[in-house]
Amino acid sequence: MAKKLQLKYKKFTLKNGISCIAFRRQNIHSISISVGVKVGSLIENPSNNGISHFLEHLVFNGTKLFPTYKDLDGFINSISGDGNAYTTIDKTVFYGTFPCQYLGGALKYYSEIVFNPRLTQKSINKEKKIILDELKRDRDIVENNLHNNIVENRFETKKTSFSFDIIGTRKNIEGFNRKQLVNFYKQFYIPQNTEIVIAGNFKLSSLKEELSRYFGGIKSTRKSAKSVVGLKYPKYSKFKITAKQRLETDQCYLTLTFPSFEPYFTDQTKRTILSLLNDSIASAQFQQSILWKALREELGLVYGVSAWTYNMGTRSFNCLQTSFNPKYLSKVLKEIYAGIENFKKGKTPTNLLDTIKKQIKDTMLMEMDSVLSAVSWIQDQEKEKEINGQYLSPSMYLKTLNKIKQKDLIEEAKQIFNWEYVNIGIISKYNKKVMENRVKKIWQGLIND
Repeated sequence: MAKKLQLKYKKFTLKNGISCIAFRRQNIHSISISVGVKVGSLIENPSNNGISHFLEHLVFNGTKLFPTYKDLDGFINSISGDGNAYTTIDKTVFYGTFPCQYLGGALKYYSEIVFNPRLTQKSINKEKKIILDELKRDRDIVENNLHNNIVENRFETKKTSFSFDIIGTRKNIEGFNRKQLVNFYKQFYIPQNTEIVIAGNFKLSSLKEELSRYFGGIKSTRKSAKSVVGLKYPKYSKFKITAKQRLETDQCYLTLTFPSFEPYFTDQTKRTILSLLNDSIASAQFQQSILWKALREELGLVYGVSAWTYNMGTRSFNCLQTSFNPKYLSKVLKEIYAGIENFKKGKTPTNLLDTIKKQIKDTMLMEMDSVLSAVSWIQDQEKEKEINGQYLSPSMYLKTLNKIKQKDLIEEAKQIFNWEYVNIGIISKYNKKVMENRVKKIWQGLIND
């Protein structure tokens, strides 16, 4: 199995500084392409928050070779492609999947979008309306409200870019002008700030020729884009309860977050243990996990409960999340507190860790059947090598996994689940102050018991 888990790929850099990863799979009939630009909300400021996301929309409105969105749409349909884009805290990615015979056309399409957009005033006016509509839609989604409630309160200050909404603010979206957008584009959409990943059925020699044809001629620049690695990071807030009111909501939506291990400062073994810890605490996949078993299977108080880690490079936090009938608020908080405390004391299901590790080992090859999963692994590990000087192949990861014991999870639980730094967020139909006072009273009773 070890040999099968070695992901073979090529990494090279074009003369102008664009980095490339090529992962070849001959037994399929497609190619997947992503062009990532290292720009996102973390490098923004209060006055331009949302500009990275705005540009993600804007570049699809026309390019040098394809002047209108109709021309772009016609071309991608002519090569039977399916593409889209997204913006995160630290990157903007343009991606798509195509029949393998259209490799050249696909690279032509992305070179135009990323490096030759027109950025016209007409398209700016159009996208303002569309993005404002997207903003309204996002505000209607409870999960987005939960996320925003977390990042707005997880740090001592709300002014940090770590607390920004990726889509930006209504004021900023309405106020963006062409000069501002063009200057921001020129600063970050540069070769040395770009990574191209190609996976699928291709000949490496042909791929390099096509990359050189469509991306090699893009002029490099001596300017270096601002990096998220060197950003000043905010301090975590200590114990805090923050409620938000949504009158149309019947359920209570609850999150508890704790400062966690930052990827840029922590080795992978520690974060691998944390992943196993999350599965042990709350996971639908492992119904013997502590909180799933108590809240869902034994007491029937919730539909689901999960534990996960949100990484922001130089900041990171662990989150517990669930929803329930408001009348169960006290019981749910009590079970969460008791479950975590018992885990920290070593009161855990005997075979749970072995079950989790077995499933990971049994399904690792199956996961790597997916080209996109394999590419995601490659990208994550290349970033690890760049930041921490580490690289784990899937087989190396399994060796690390085998060494982890239950005592390792317990020690990390003691480090992560520190009640002094917990942020409790809750969304319900009840008055903000009333709900915050109610949660505070319940929580003080648990802590002082």
